[in-house]
Amino acid sequence: MSAAESKIDMTDTSEQEVTQPVAAGGERLFVPCSEQLRQLRQWNDNYRLGFTTEALDAVGPPPAWPAGRLQAVVLAWSLGTVHRTAEIAWRIAADQQPGSRRWQEVEFRQQSLRLRPDIGFVPFALRWDTVDLGTQHDRHHPIRPVDVRGATSLHAQGLQAAAYFPQWVQTMDGVTVPYLWLAGYELKYGAQSSWMSLKPRWQTVPVISWSNKLREVSLYGSEQGWALSACVVGELVRRNG
Repeated sequence: MSAAESKIDMTDTSEQEVTQPVAAGGERLFVPCSEQLRQLRQWNDNYRLGFTTEALDAVGPPPAWPAGRLQAVVLAWSLGTVHRTAEIAWRIAADQQPGSRRWQEVEFRQQSLRLRPDIGFVPFALRWDTVDLGTQHDRHHPIRPVDVRGATSLHAQGLQAAAYFPQWVQTMDGVTVPYLWLAGYELKYGAQSSWMSLKPRWQTVPVISWSNKLREVSLYGSEQGWALSACVVGELVRRNG
């Protein structure tokens, strides 16, 4: 099959068969797969991601859009390293919002950020992932990442979802739309104060949250042992390609 033949069919309506959730103002929380591919082409130029035109042209058709309220299909991508992928994905996500804040405990360095041992990494890969951004959400029974995280926990896909879906981020309130633990990652604090140095190694995970008051998206670290009702551990439902 040629690259031209394997392009996503921009007229495909399978992703629209399921009614997608909308924000209070009527905006859709998620954008179609065809729009994600268009955005990635633009980001590839603007942020110098390094994907060739041939690689982007060869992206295959997406899977059917899932039925869950906070489930979506995401065009996932990776760069040369785990921490570089996370750094640029966060930068793009932050640029889609009026304000952003990355707390000091989240450092994009090999010594500070890694994937779980049961999650593999392939550099400069492109694929469609079906993700659940609301799994395990139960305000009456808070969860802890240490209890539910695993090989299907989100990492870069969560950051990339925040970039593709800025309206979803802006509806996060920790009640109807939960904040997101990126529990496929493990964080270790750098040089810190003495009380931080007592924490176990690699026992922190990144969290994406939104402040409506400050109009900013935040990326910070949270202990695996903290049980919160406002957060969920995002989950990979299906990988395609």
